[in-house]
Amino acid sequence: MVTSHKIIHEAYNPSNLNNDISLLILPTPLTFTRNIAPIQLPSYSQRSMSFAGDKATVSGHGRTSDTSTVSSRLMYVNVRVINNNECARHYGTQIIRDFTLCTRGWDNSRQQTCQGDSGGPLIAYDQSLGANIQIGVVSFVSGRGCEARIPAGFVLACANAALTQVPIAKPVFPEDAHRPSRTSRIVNGFPASVGQFPHQVRMLARISSTQNSVCGASIISDTFVLTAAHCTRGFNSFELGFGSIDFNNPQFSLTSSKKLEHSGYNPTNLNNDIALIELPVRLQWTKTVSPIQLPSYSQASMTFIGRQATASGFGKTKDENTQVSNLLMYVYTRIIGNSECSALYGTDIVRAFTLCTRGWDNNKQGTCQGDSGGPLKLFDENLGEDILVGVVSFVSSRGCEAEDPAGFVRVTSYLDWIRQNTGIQIRP
Repeated sequence: MVTSHKIIHEAYNPSNLNNDISLLILPTPLTFTRNIAPIQLPSYSQRSMSFAGDKATVSGHGRTSDTSTVSSRLMYVNVRVINNNECARHYGTQIIRDFTLCTRGWDNSRQQTCQGDSGGPLIAYDQSLGANIQIGVVSFVSGRGCEARIPAGFVLACANAALTQVPIAKPVFPEDAHRPSRTSRIVNGFPASVGQFPHQVRMLARISSTQNSVCGASIISDTFVLTAAHCTRGFNSFELGFGSIDFNNPQFSLTSSKKLEHSGYNPTNLNNDIALIELPVRLQWTKTVSPIQLPSYSQASMTFIGRQATASGFGKTKDENTQVSNLLMYVYTRIIGNSECSALYGTDIVRAFTLCTRGWDNNKQGTCQGDSGGPLKLFDENLGEDILVGVVSFVSSRGCEAEDPAGFVRVTSYLDWIRQNTGIQIRP
């Protein structure tokens, strides 16, 4: 894989090696396997930590001695993080700053990095996380040689959180991916059968008789449907179609102007992208019109990582399509961890109340224009039926088929908000 896209820290100084950190943007998304996976970054709460005295591990293909060539095999060595005062005695305070980290060998002082290791990782085990985190990036060694028993220098990763959180792909509302029309879609999915998704609502959000946006919604009670705030913002009327898998022929329609967007909705970073629409009359339950269960309070802390979930909607089925699907479509997805998702979009977008997915069978399966506001559900074995775990919120600006994760509002984070505004009783 070859790339020419780089982001060098704007304050990088090659004279004193300050801010010796950069990012490379890959031309295509990686597929994670046992041999290829991201390393966790430190949390913001660890930004003030020096890690002095901690055991860490550095790896690379660099030289194994001052006189050797680079190693054909990946090597690693355990090192001890030392305090910056000790390190500054060797290099001076112009080199050793608050954003520098230094190490000595764990077993002996000759164990460390050398030429060819530059830019590589220094990792340490985070007991609270139960996983390794990257605390440093290999930066420099002594001019006297790699075996001179002088500390090695690293960029302190958590001091550069602002740079490491630069999003690789910009998240956009599904209707803005490639900007063909104000709608979204299920990509590489399957046609739904009658009654398979009785909670699905087709929504036309209107400003006027000629200006509308296609979104989805979910029936959560006989008087409320749940959707995305970006589907309601700026619109004053909502035509809701119920009970059909045919976009143009709902079993019946209702029109409402009563919307409630989350007070914390932020269209800039997509946070709290959730809204309620109150129905003008109570719904009557049939085989094709019925509510979906909300998660219980006991599930509020569950991440559902690795679980199969199903997204459904009338959105586009390919990036190049200009119209939404006439038939209700669905796709199986796999819920991924937020750390994997934030590596692409950044931590300002992917928060604790965000949920992300990739395709179950392949990464090109997901949501797109016209699916916004629609449901993401999974089967609750204890309950014996499906529960609503997500509301379609965003996709990658690189397109719905770019193999990037799709973003959802995490419904478990909004159970109190839903209860307070609808009167729906949430299961314990």
